[in-house]
Amino acid sequence: MALSAAERLVLEGSSADMTMDEVARAVGVSKPALYYHFPSKDALMTAVIRQALERDAQDIQKVLSGARTPAAQLRALVRVMLRADERPYQALHERLRDITRSLPSAQMAQLQPAFQAGLPSQLQSLLQAGIEAGEFRPHDTHLMAQMLGSVLGSLGGAGSTDHVEDEVMRFVWAGLTSNEFAAKLI
Repeated sequence: MALSAAERLVLEGSSADMTMDEVARAVGVSKPALYYHFPSKDALMTAVIRQALERDAQDIQKVLSGARTPAAQLRALVRVMLRADERPYQALHERLRDITRSLPSAQMAQLQPAFQAGLPSQLQSLLQAGIEAGEFRPHDTHLMAQMLGSVLGSLGGAGSTDHVEDEVMRFVWAGLTSNEFAAKLI
């Protein structure tokens, strides 16, 4: 309940202005009870971000499970990432991205496993499955997963047109399947 209340308050205003008093009132508990579960506002924000990352990992898994081949999974993932404005919790994620920048390094370290379990590891698994199926040929699945994640993250909400989706797929596909493409870049 405290996490949902904190999410709602984050969406309504600046997290910097949100107080533990407001969260406690929204949940209907005393401030000491809230501090019992979350020793600081940073700890509460870390829990909110972790929950959002876990939800994202589940959403990505649903997208991937709806396609049969690694290539079809990749296209489905690109489509979802480009249509970020249609994704659940998108507004919350945009606000949480700003909050993440202000968290102390100890909280950031706590979030790293949840972050890695999301898009990065799922992309790496997708790439490995594509290699095993003979569809992809990246030399370094970890590096390619990081690059794909960056490309997809930067294009989030770029538009839902088929043209944008096709251009992204051509770019990504060339990097995953063609040694000739890589040779031209070197």
